[in-house]
Amino acid sequence: MRKSDQAGRFDRGARWHLILTAALLIFAVSSTIYRFTLPTDGWLSVEPEGFDSYGFIYQRDIMGSAPALQPGDHLVAVGGVSLMQNSPAVPWPLRSGWQEGSTARYTVLRGGQEVQLDAPLVKWNLLRYVRGNGVTGATLVGYLGIAAFLVVGFLAFWRRPHIPAARALWVLAASVFALFFALDLLPTMISDKVDPLASLSRDLFITAIFTVLLPPAFIRFALVFPKAVPVLQRRPWLAYVPYAVGLVGVGAFLVGFYVFGWVWMAVSTLVALVILVHNAVTMRDAVSRAQLRWGLGGMLAGFGLFLLTFIPVFFDVPGPVEGILNSLVPLGFAVMGVALGIAVLRYRLFDIDVIIRKTLVYSVLTVLLALVYFGVVILLQRLVGALTGIEQSTLAVVVSTLVIAALFTPLRRRIQDWIDRRFYRKKYNAQQVLAHFAVTARDETDLEALTAELVRVVQETIQPESVSVWLRQTGKGS
Repeated sequence: MRKSDQAGRFDRGARWHLILTAALLIFAVSSTIYRFTLPTDGWLSVEPEGFDSYGFIYQRDIMGSAPALQPGDHLVAVGGVSLMQNSPAVPWPLRSGWQEGSTARYTVLRGGQEVQLDAPLVKWNLLRYVRGNGVTGATLVGYLGIAAFLVVGFLAFWRRPHIPAARALWVLAASVFALFFALDLLPTMISDKVDPLASLSRDLFITAIFTVLLPPAFIRFALVFPKAVPVLQRRPWLAYVPYAVGLVGVGAFLVGFYVFGWVWMAVSTLVALVILVHNAVTMRDAVSRAQLRWGLGGMLAGFGLFLLTFIPVFFDVPGPVEGILNSLVPLGFAVMGVALGIAVLRYRLFDIDVIIRKTLVYSVLTVLLALVYFGVVILLQRLVGALTGIEQSTLAVVVSTLVIAALFTPLRRRIQDWIDRRFYRKKYNAQQVLAHFAVTARDETDLEALTAELVRVVQETIQPESVSVWLRQTGKGS
């Protein structure tokens, strides 16, 4: 698409979509950074199960700053103020003393007894936090999938901002990314309750994400994927009904009826799946049905993993099982994003397959080269260490760098050939036909045979309605 054409289609609605989602992402990122700078006791903690529960249950010490605490301690009061009484409207008497280097008087439940102790306040150390938070392979894959989901959604929106499905996909991807960046990267901390800005921003974000952002985004996306349903074409205002329901949910959150968020999320999930199944049954064109197979399959798998996290909300499960179930949330959204990405790659969902093709090639190449590099470094350092007794060897780094330099071009070609065969079969076949014709043109001396081969190549690659070859007669003086 030409730039002028794209600029003409980037209308007021598309600009508002971009402005609002950008504001959402900026808010999520800035609030998380701000929370990371607040004083804390340095422990990884979780909120107890149940909608009427309060306080924090400590799991493990990340910063090594408060040895008086023990895993399983249930924090119920700070400075003599019960956490149940805390709200943005009630001032904390201890906020003035909540500073790095000071201590906070904790009241914890330990073995059914109240225990008083002093917890030093520190700030998070990024390296210790990453090590102590226990980032697993599943969570890492989930976060990478969510990031890829955001990139796919943005590219679809940027290339086709006038298409309702592209706008809905971008809003959905931005909401999912903001949810995990703002609520999942950092653990729940006592400073979120003490600091007024952190408390207000966190409560505001939780209220918005589970009422007017994520649930309506699911339903709206289902209504317009891969194209708007007929009833929406006749009554466009129906697309805003889920947002009206979300506004009612904001009022429910304000009066303390937090269970509405979970119910609304579950209902929106079921409604979106019903709409997608209906679309799969009613849409007749082959491209839409192919897109729906990938989109519906990915959403079913993603939602299935997501719904498993509701089990600890309504049932008592062991702690390790709850941790495993909660780790499936980002993985579920990763599955959803990958499925939509495959639909983009294979069925030209939003005509951004060329961009994503390059991104996919170099992403896979980067991961493989990184694995090879660190693998060779570790292997050579152990080998050199066994032979010479030197654990850190510069030779291992140099040899690994040379190996990566030698592997870059052939590995990139093999990855690109595999991706072309898997997702761009038509383009791959055309390339193979042209390569074969180049060999034929070099070796063939019969003009009629060469002309026939040229016609065949044009028919296979371009597939025109008719093909004719005109050979210009050159004059003697030419």
